[in-house]
This record gives sequence, C-alpha cells and structure tokens, in this order.
Amino acid sequence: MVNVDKIKALAKEKGFKLGKLCELLGEDQNYFNKVKLGLRRIDDNRIVYLADKLDTTFAYLTDVSDNPSPTQRQTPMFIYKRYNERRIAKHMTPNYVEDYIGVPHGFLDDFAGPGGDLTEAQIIKMAILLDTTPQYLTGLSDDPRIPSDDRTGVRIGVFGDVAAGIPIKQIDNFDPEDPDSWEEIDRWTAKSGLYFALKIKGDSMSPRILDGDVVIVRKTPMVESGQLAVVAINGDTATCKKVLWDESGGMFLVSLNPAYPPRYFSAEEVRTKPVTILGKVEELRGKV
Repeated sequence: MVNVDKIKALAKEKGFKLGKLCELLGEDQNYFNKVKLGLRRIDDNRIVYLADKLDTTFAYLTDVSDNPSPTQRQTPMFIYKRYNERRIAKHMTPNYVEDYIGVPHGFLDDFAGPGGDLTEAQIIKMAILLDTTPQYLTGLSDDPRIPSDDRTGVRIGVFGDVAAGIPIKQIDNFDPEDPDSWEEIDRWTAKSGLYFALKIKGDSMSPRILDGDVVIVRKTPMVESGQLAVVAINGDTATCKKVLWDESGGMFLVSLNPAYPPRYFSAEEVRTKPVTILGKVEELRGKV
C-alpha cells in the first residue's frame, strides 16, 4: 500500500505542488487525501510513475524501504540462482534477458554480487519476463508464483490522436463510454510503467502495422535507436515511427512502408520544434 505522507513530504522537498501531481495523474485536487482515507486507490502503475517524478523508488513509497534515494540499492540481494533457474525453465538465453532489462551482454554471467548494479526497475522487468515476482528474485518471498490479483487486467485508454503536452485523460477524442476506447494489460505488466494505447491511422507502418491496429505504449521520454516509438512534432498530433539517432543527436523518423521517405530532424530541431518522444511501443494488437 502506498504511503501518502511520503508522497506529500517528497513533493514539498522537490518543489512539486500536490495539485500538479494530481493533474499529471488526471485526477482532482483532493485525490491523495481520498487515497489516504481509503476512498480511492492508487495502483502500482501510478506508484512507479510517481516514484520517477519524485526521484525516489517504488520500494520507498510502499514502505518496503526507508531509503528514498534512487542511487542506492533499494532491494535485498538479487539471487542469481533463482534468476537462472527461471531463465532455464522459460528456455531463454542470458542475452535475451539482458536485452530485455537493458544491461550489456555478459552482465548476468555467474552474477553473485549484492545486486547493487541492478535497479529496482530492472528487477521488476526481469520478474515480468520470467513470470515470477521481484520478491522471489530478491529473497523477500520463497514462492515464485504471481498472486492471482496481479493476473487481473488493468484497463488503459485507446486514443486516435495523442496531443503533445496534454495529459492523456484530457484528450478530447477519448470516449470512456465506448468499449473500443479501452485495451487491457495484465496488472503485472502495468507495474513496469505508465501505459496508454494508440490506434494507428494510415498505411505508413505497413505491412507490419496496419490501419486500425492498436499499439500498446509505455510512456518514456527516450528510446534507443531502432525502436518503435510514438513521437509528437511541434506540439501537433503524434505519429508512430521507428526512431534512428545519428551521432550529432539528430533524429530520423522512419516508416516501415518504403513508399514513405524518412523524415530527419537535426539536434537543434529536436530541441526547438520540439520533437518529443511520448512513449515506446511495447506491443502490437492487430484488429480485424
């Protein structure tokens, strides 16, 4: 359960107004008071998001840790044996796991250290991939099974156009009463970040992504070269493209359909237009 007093204290320390945090979450100004009184709940997805905004950790906000610093190890010892047993059972190579959690190849080979170089977010991502819990991988639990409550679905909104700088819940093309305006991700995946969905328009990403398909997007301000992302240009509606970076910090936005030429933005244009990455495409859901 989240500790609202810690959120309020950190917000004051970091110069965040609580009203601004509520706005970022798309909630009313009394949201945190309602959470503290038990009148509203805050899911793990949002706690991870708040931890990032307040420069702290999920563990601190949920009273697993008393250390608010994200630069120090916030989880108990990472248990290499448990990771390796789950990896082998899932028929995954070490390189595959390392790519997924974002560490260099060979990083996890015979890993026997205290886990100081594995962040809380990386351990959560590893647990998701290996179909277990962070608590199991770090010794807080001896049960590798995911609780049934974490298997239940979390609804996320599907948008036809995503406007830069506008909170997701305030976009006027979103109709919460329309069943097609929602997609579902499992609660365990939702713990790894803040998600939304985007309905693709046009054929610039065909044949891989077709008109009417839905992509599941994890909000992030940066992606690696070669990854698919949702990008907003000059505060206009967003587009789904492959992002390629050059050595100068310039960005190519590449369509998968060769009929559409790449668009290039210099490092200066990325900063001044601006060209803003709204999120990384994590999953494609084809529609018929």
